[in-house]
Amino acid sequence: RPGGATGEQAIEKDVLSSYINAADDINKNYDVCILQHHCSMFGGVDGNYILALTSQLTIPLFTILHAVSSNPSEGEKVLFQSLAASSEKILVFSYLAIEFLEHYYKLNRDKIVRTEHATVDFKTITSEELCSILGLAAPKRVVLSAGEMSGFYGYNTIINALPYLITHYPDIVYVIVDVGNKCDENEYYKKSLRRLAHRKGVAGHVLIKSRDSIKGELESVMQACDVFVSANMNEKELDNVLLAKAVSCGAAVLSTPTWFAKEVLEDQKGAFCSFKATNEPAHELLNLLRNKKERQMFHENASLYGDRNTWPVVGKRLFEMLAASTVHTKKRALAATVVNPLLVPDLNLAHLVSLTDITGVMKQTVYNILDYKGGYSLKDNAVALHTYACAHNHTKDDRWLKGVNTCLAFITSMYDENKGWSDWMTYNRQKNNKSSELSESAAVWALGYLYATSGSAGTKDYAYGLIGKLLNQGFKDIKAKAYATLGIVMVLKCDGTNADVSGLLESQANEMYSSYPADPYNSRQWHEDEIGREAALVPLALLHASDILNNKAYLSAAKRALRFLWKNVFSEGVYSPNASERQEFKPHNEEKAVANANEAYLMTAAYSKLYRITGEPKYLKITNEIHNWYLGDNSAGKSLYDSSGGGCYAYLSGRSISPEQTAESTCSYWLSHFAVLETYFSEITGG
Repeated sequence: RPGGATGEQAIEKDVLSSYINAADDINKNYDVCILQHHCSMFGGVDGNYILALTSQLTIPLFTILHAVSSNPSEGEKVLFQSLAASSEKILVFSYLAIEFLEHYYKLNRDKIVRTEHATVDFKTITSEELCSILGLAAPKRVVLSAGEMSGFYGYNTIINALPYLITHYPDIVYVIVDVGNKCDENEYYKKSLRRLAHRKGVAGHVLIKSRDSIKGELESVMQACDVFVSANMNEKELDNVLLAKAVSCGAAVLSTPTWFAKEVLEDQKGAFCSFKATNEPAHELLNLLRNKKERQMFHENASLYGDRNTWPVVGKRLFEMLAASTVHTKKRALAATVVNPLLVPDLNLAHLVSLTDITGVMKQTVYNILDYKGGYSLKDNAVALHTYACAHNHTKDDRWLKGVNTCLAFITSMYDENKGWSDWMTYNRQKNNKSSELSESAAVWALGYLYATSGSAGTKDYAYGLIGKLLNQGFKDIKAKAYATLGIVMVLKCDGTNADVSGLLESQANEMYSSYPADPYNSRQWHEDEIGREAALVPLALLHASDILNNKAYLSAAKRALRFLWKNVFSEGVYSPNASERQEFKPHNEEKAVANANEAYLMTAAYSKLYRITGEPKYLKITNEIHNWYLGDNSAGKSLYDSSGGGCYAYLSGRSISPEQTAESTCSYWLSHFAVLETYFSEITGG
């Protein structure tokens, strides 16, 4: 940082505006930006919030990738391609990562540079000093591992091997240095390791130390231990900073044969062992402990590697690369985006959480007071499930899973094997035993989204089971078919070979398509005699069906329908979602019209999808205008979104706002919010 700049700019992981603000700070105070990238570090779907920062940089960007996959999702491909487009160079730590980036991510090989993890200066210590740092009574034979507290690191394998090793070396101690953050999950895993050690009778031979407790001497500890063990269980690992650090420090290393380990330990810098076999780790570790000459060879070869990759050496290579970029690279001029993330309120589900109790999501509040008489509805819980699942997909914050599970439980409770589905329940848990196709089909959409985005196999199976029960209803209403189509599309995006629903998708899409005039020049391109509620639903479903089935006819019909709808719901560039029961050319009294907040989301989603399919800027502009209706760009000039509590009022009537903040209107606002974010990231990635 230049001398005139002080302080630091922190980025809040799930706050999009903080990425924009950080970009502004970087542009003002630095000559070049180095991004250390791992998808899990950043907010958004696939960690795409970081693109809000990189797209706003005017200075050269260098990106260091710490996680490259051989099976990336489409979102990850777009993310990496966007980072590469913004970066002068992409740096990785293995040759295989270069191959993957070129083959699977379609990046230009000329932009990719292999680099090494640099070795920091450290003090060489004796075995006695090692025991002192670890709090052990010397002499001890120390086997060391380091990493986060997770089963991924395979510590249990070494603990299981200790009873055998102790018979040969009674003084052996297995030390695990915990370098992760303190959290309940990590603490629970530590206890599970201690329970395992106690059960194996080796509790006195297992020591778990925090990184802080060794006073920043991790490199010295690695160098002085008898054997450093890297037992990572992910064979496809392409970077491991701790393994690289251990090798550079000159440790004698025993590692699982991960892709990264095979590169960093080549030329006899360490030994390999498969930890899938029960006895192999114990025998390999014993052989290495017995063979001092082999350990010395590994130590010498690793030390030579470390000497070639000290911070001064690696830093000089990096600095030369950066210096060249500042000389030859002109500052980028930034084009303003249609969607301005700084004007989009941050995620705040406090109101939805307040409506969620042990039973499900209640219908509404009146003047912010819970309305128990409103009870619970199937549709409210469906859109709430959709919202909680979207929030989790965007933030990976597990607190939203509680809402997901509550909504799943409620939806399940509304089904009776004999009576079928109910669509409403009183606060005292009395069901009305009446079925609503729109409520049931809305649940299909929400469950389909959950199925496509959940990382839990159990949750996927549960959601798919409910989808099957709902689809067995055989929806007759065209809007119900549209909701169901949206859910089916989500299932097929996750599982494109699913024969159970692929045929149903095409039949329902054909039925929706045939409901529109066959003549594309007909002035009334609509599927009803009147424009009713949930007006954009059927065109939205056709857009999704056209995308997954690659059917241009569906796309054309949806575009004509939305163009017809646009003429009815826009007045002088201002969106008015009060098209309910409006007939073509029928005079409309704005003062008496009720503008329902639930309508706006479907319009936002439809135009967002249309933009992402066609890339036409006019649809991007309309998407933004529709969402801004919630935020005050409406006929009343008032915001329906309550920024203090995160809720959304149900409707506008004339120039008045309703006192109710319903679950459906609040979820509609947030689902519109997520649709706008998807549009924004499509805009800045060009996709």
